[in-house]
Amino acid sequence: MRRTAPADRIGALLAAVRAEQAVPSAVELDAPAEGEVTLAVLVEGTAAGVRDRAARLEKVLGGPATDEFPPWWGRYPWDSVGMKLTVPLSRVPDLLGLGAAVRGSAGTGVLYADVPVASAPAVVERLRAAAVRAGGHAVVLTAPPAVREVVDMWGPVAGLALMRRVKDRFDPEHRFAPGRFVGGI
Repeated sequence: MRRTAPADRIGALLAAVRAEQAVPSAVELDAPAEGEVTLAVLVEGTAAGVRDRAARLEKVLGGPATDEFPPWWGRYPWDSVGMKLTVPLSRVPDLLGLGAAVRGSAGTGVLYADVPVASAPAVVERLRAAAVRAGGHAVVLTAPPAVREVVDMWGPVAGLALMRRVKDRFDPEHRFAPGRFVGGI
């Protein structure tokens, strides 16, 4: 089943879905950079079990169930600059409305963002700051070379000093994949 709502209402809808304890197989959202967010919930199981849980979720989401997946289901949202964002479930709404289209699993707290190339440095930092404040992480997964040169692909990483010591110990001449990992390791 699906529901479209303003970004500021998504947190309440997600909390209501969780509170219903309908054990959905997936809770996915698609949020354009501007405009309304689509929330889709998938329930699976026996016919009777699905019927009962779908009826409860219909009340929460305020709309009829459908057997059709949205066209964006299971697809990354990006064209050229893509990010992976992770946050606790209750903090998923914190990642919306920050200048990027966001899509992914609101049921696991793993989302993906389409960052506009023209504003990539600012939007990446905004998304990263929101994810870190929420207790999560944000990494750039894909970007053209011009963006890679000006954006930190990994962001802050705990244990970087230890990682550098391990790299120095096992690859003292830094020959293996130089500069490809976090912190230029």
